[in-house]
This record gives sequence, structure tokens and C-alpha cells, in this order.
Amino acid sequence: MIDKGVMTPNEVRKLENLNPLPGLDVAQSKAPQPLRGTLAMELAQGTAARMVRREVGPIIKASQKYAGDSNGWALWVAQFYDGFRAELMQHCKLDPQVALTYTNSERDTLLASGVAVVDTWGDDRAGELATLMMGE
Repeated sequence: MIDKGVMTPNEVRKLENLNPLPGLDVAQSKAPQPLRGTLAMELAQGTAARMVRREVGPIIKASQKYAGDSNGWALWVAQFYDGFRAELMQHCKLDPQVALTYTNSERDTLLASGVAVVDTWGDDRAGELATLMMGE
């Protein structure tokens, strides 16, 4: 009860039949602390891995649809990454400029290297995204 700021330490002491002590008549609430360290990185990596899967799945499907249409493919990729940027900002809590830089880089890599490049977008890509999420 003390740690949630519901009761003062002296109110709890009174309930336990103890005498009050000076300076313990103010409720002491601990503000939630942001996640740090290993747990935060593990959560970021899990989210990043899900986002990479959400990125790769539609790309593979669209690559089959636009196999013979390079202009259609380029347009689809540009539109996809415009929308995906908003998802990154929402789910990964990325700063808009960081999300823009990430999606522009992904778009340019995909258009320059072809769809086969997504086969290499596994743990490394998720790790890079998790690092961006952690602000490192």
C-alpha cells in the first residue's frame, strides 16, 4: 500500500500498532520506470521480429503478382513502405524521422537488389530494428 501511494508509512505503522516516526506522514508513490537493459532489449527484439515478418510476407506475395511488371512493382513497393512507416511508428514507437530513414533504406535496398534480398532479412534485420527501438 505504501509503494502505490495509497497509505503513508505512518498509517501502516499505526495499523501494526507501532509508533509514528518523524517524516513518514507523506504518501510515497514510485513512478513507473522505463524498461532498461536485457528485458527491454528482449521485448524490442520480439516486436522487431514480428514487424520484419509483417514486412516480408506482403513483399513476397506482391513480388509474385508483379513478376513481369517492373513499374507496377516499384509503385507497390513505394506505397507499401509509405504505409509501413506508420506501422513502425505505432508498434515500435519509432521517431518519425527514424522510421522514414528505415523505410527509405528498406525500399531502396529492395528495389536495387530484388525480392531475393528478403531471404536475408531475418534475425539481423530484426536486431537492427530493435536497436533503433532502443534508441541506440
